Parts: sequence; C-alpha cells; structure tokens
Amino acid sequence: MPKPVTTYAYYPVETYRRVLLVVQNCEAVCENTVTSVLGMCDQARVMQVRMLCDCADMCALTAKYIARCSMLAKKHAVICADICEMCGNHGLMQPDGQSKECGRICLECAKECVDFAGMNMPYGRAWAPGYGFFGRK
Repeated sequence: MPKPVTTYAYYPVETYRRVLLVVQNCEAVCENTVTSVLGMCDQARVMQVRMLCDCADMCALTAKYIARCSMLAKKHAVICADICEMCGNHGLMQPDGQSKECGRICLECAKECVDFAGMNMPYGRAWAPGYGFFGRK
C-alpha cells in the first residue's frame, strides 16, 4: 500500500531542465507529425495518429508535473516513457522521414524519462531504445 504523501519537495526548475526540454520537444514534434501524417491521407496510419496524440498529451502532462515539482512527476515519467517507446518504435517503422525523426525523438524522451524516474529494469538489464520497456521486445 502506498505511503501517504504529506509534503511536496521543491527543487529549482533548472535541476531538471534537460528532461523538461526533451519532454516538451517530444510533445511538439508528435503534434506536428500528426499534421504531417494526416496530410498523407493514408488510412493505415490511423494507429500512428492515435499514438502521436497520446504521446504528445502525456509529454505535456509529464512536463507540467516535473515543472511544478509534483510528488507524482516520477510516476508520470514512467508512463510517459512507456508511451514514448511505443510511439517511437512505431514511428521508426514508417516510410517517411518525419515519422522516423519523430520516432527517434520519442525514444530519446523515453530514455530521459526512465533516467528521471530512476527506474531499475526487470532482471537487472539496462533500458535501451527497442529493448521493450516492460518486458516487450
């Protein structure tokens, strides 16, 4: 059972500037890629568009939690990393350069979020793009 939280810790936003910038950039690139993909009128990309929207929204929320020194920031970073990894891997499989670049940025964001959250991976292995965040490959 989780322990009740009684205080918020304060840290200067500069402390986590790198993860904030990477998460915010990931959100912006995902949103921009949605526009790009919709312009391709390819119905096979519906899944990609949905993932991009989810990824962008989660990145925005995670950045807000980090910036406000929320006690939930690391929990959100874990979820953000999972969504970014799925979105990133999917983007890398697409034929267009915009999707591939977005995929690369999403995987970078996933790694930054994992580092921020201080996560240990199952079986002691280090997380790396493409490894599968929760045991997926």
